[in-house]
Amino acid sequence: MSQLADTGAIVVHYRNYELIGPTLVSIVEQGIDASNILVVDTSEDPTGREALRALVPDGAHLMFVPNRGYGSGVNAGLDYWSQKSKLDFILVATHEVLPQSNAVRELRNELISNEISGAAGPTLICGEGNDAFVWSKGGRLSPRLGLPQHYGHREPITADTQGSAAEERQWLDGAFVLYRSAALESARFNEDYFMYMEETDLHLRLQRAGYRLSWVPAATVWQSSDGVPPYYFARNLRMLYQQSSRARLGMLAVPVAVTRRFLSEARHGRAWTSGRSLAKGSLAILPHFRRVKATAPITVLNPLGSTLDYYTRQLTQMLQDNGAEVIHRVVFEPSASNNSRTGWLVDYVRELRLARRSQRKNSGVLLVTWPVIGYLDIILIAVFFGGPAWLVVHDPSPLVRAVGYDRFSRSLATLFSRKVGLVVHSQDARRAVLERNATFRLPEVLPHPLFPPRATRPPLGSREGLPLVRVLGQYKRDRNLTALRDIATDLEGKCRLEIWGRGWPELKGWSVQEGFVTEDEMESLVSSADVIVIPYKKFFQSGIAIRSVEHGIPVVGPESSSLTEIFGNSSRLLAGDGRMPSGESRWAEAVKWAISSGRPETEAAGKALWSQTDRAWGNWISTVAGTSRGRKAASVGKAN
Repeated sequence: MSQLADTGAIVVHYRNYELIGPTLVSIVEQGIDASNILVVDTSEDPTGREALRALVPDGAHLMFVPNRGYGSGVNAGLDYWSQKSKLDFILVATHEVLPQSNAVRELRNELISNEISGAAGPTLICGEGNDAFVWSKGGRLSPRLGLPQHYGHREPITADTQGSAAEERQWLDGAFVLYRSAALESARFNEDYFMYMEETDLHLRLQRAGYRLSWVPAATVWQSSDGVPPYYFARNLRMLYQQSSRARLGMLAVPVAVTRRFLSEARHGRAWTSGRSLAKGSLAILPHFRRVKATAPITVLNPLGSTLDYYTRQLTQMLQDNGAEVIHRVVFEPSASNNSRTGWLVDYVRELRLARRSQRKNSGVLLVTWPVIGYLDIILIAVFFGGPAWLVVHDPSPLVRAVGYDRFSRSLATLFSRKVGLVVHSQDARRAVLERNATFRLPEVLPHPLFPPRATRPPLGSREGLPLVRVLGQYKRDRNLTALRDIATDLEGKCRLEIWGRGWPELKGWSVQEGFVTEDEMESLVSSADVIVIPYKKFFQSGIAIRSVEHGIPVVGPESSSLTEIFGNSSRLLAGDGRMPSGESRWAEAVKWAISSGRPETEAAGKALWSQTDRAWGNWISTVAGTSRGRKAASVGKAN
């Protein structure tokens, strides 16, 4: 069977040495190369490690992690693959599954044929021979109480079990799911569940982010399962309701579900033991979390569908984590759609009008992520949308010439500026707006959205080779070439220096990789660096710096920039012009500090920034979309 080079697998194992071997063999037989298979062992069983190594196919990868639950094991595997290889699809499986015939290929075909599909799952079969039955054909939330339910649970195996077209589901059983890697870049498993229902939580979040979840009947997988243990059934069901902002419904649904479960256990003679576990789960203290319910949806319109894809995903996650319902609209820029600039503008106006039609039905709020024609967008939004709207202004004073930022455009926009609010991501940006547009409505300063920080780059002491220092992004006239030359001169032979982007001149000591950096390449280049340098003389915010902080990668940049809002004015990661008393440039000194001591500072700053950003956006949502805040999440930095 030909290999599926774009597909990898994460198999989470816990002390099941009898079934893990056949599971791995069957996955290889599906066409996934052994070198693309990772076994994450959570057994905490040193005596069994050699036995496990003997069961892992040659070329496959094996890692041992503390047992913090199934979701934690998967997240560790995702972090591992983010450093090792770029895979388009990731199979996540438990240690006791046996895929039949071309199951993985069928799931992969669904993801390829349907671009909005974020995950695909098979028909899961339990039992053997004549006793075999359907375990799951994907899942849904029950119409009245919203309880998780399997389609087809305990149905007999029939001839029409296979062969029909894929169907959309609200969630998929986590025993065997093929994910689009891009879907897992912004949404990870919530490790607070420990085990069971974490996939339901994840899939509901993926669905809210716009992804489709597909059940593929043509794919069949055998699994061994006894269902959810009583304790985790009660505890995690409570958590599922509360973390999806349905706590009030859960107050009714959870007791009903627990009572049904108790009666079922009692019929099988397990009333005492199961009843105690159900009671413990019903009374267990849950991790603190935020409860927010938005009464009006927020429509996010991204006019730079390709360039701002990652930003929009960051923004969406931030909004949804604060309880907002998000509706997506997107227009792709000419460079990504082969459309003309006029056609791009026409499509943008069409989306504004469509958003207006939707807003009349649900009284929602519009948030536009980029001005297509500068401050003139205020007029377009006011005329063609007309409802409550906000425009994100990333560059109040663009470094390159752009339409809609001249004095005449600003004067026209002033006539409508009371109808459209502006969002900026730094105090410097707010000052720049007001300096040139004194009569504008006061811009709202909201930190640049980000995903919960997590360190993905192994520490320097655990790797060989020189530290890797990178500059990312295209060349612009405001780049500080003097700083880069000083770094190369003072740190020659002490680190590897790379520049990735379009239009850069040759710089001695730096390896310049000319060309456009794709979204996938950008993520890999950030997460695999040891230090990211932002060599601007001044800037309002930096998406690359935010990405670096998400991965715990130290950032070196100018002291007179918005980086001070992340690291503080006294951070040694921030450099100025001139040289130290030792004769070394201040930029080189900052890079040396970043290499030796920047990781702890960056990780601490990332947690603080995430908390601050999360709180700021939550407060904004409560103002513009009518939310009511509850308790705030305390698990900063955990994968959501």
